[in-house]
Amino acid sequence: MKLLREDVVMPAIFRESLSIALRVDMKSFDLIHLSAAKYAKEAFKAPIQAFVTGDDDFLDQKDKLSKIADFPLPNFRLSCLRRRLITQTSLRVYR
Repeated sequence: MKLLREDVVMPAIFRESLSIALRVDMKSFDLIHLSAAKYAKEAFKAPIQAFVTGDDDFLDQKDKLSKIADFPLPNFRLSCLRRRLITQTSLRVYR
């Protein structure tokens, strides 16, 4: 990949994140999250059966992101309280 006319070697997920960043306005971690899922789908020929996010900014752009990633994104929003409960329950399970 060329940046400022210089060849730059970087992991494929970061390269894909930069490519997506040119098309949508997203936070860095969201770009990496989407890029990692897209990379896994392509590299391992694995269908993406679930993509979990509670990020409202991400979900606001889900139609555009779904086309970019070539897999469906969630069609629901969790309330703040519900997200907190799920997170707390998940943390207890993994401790």
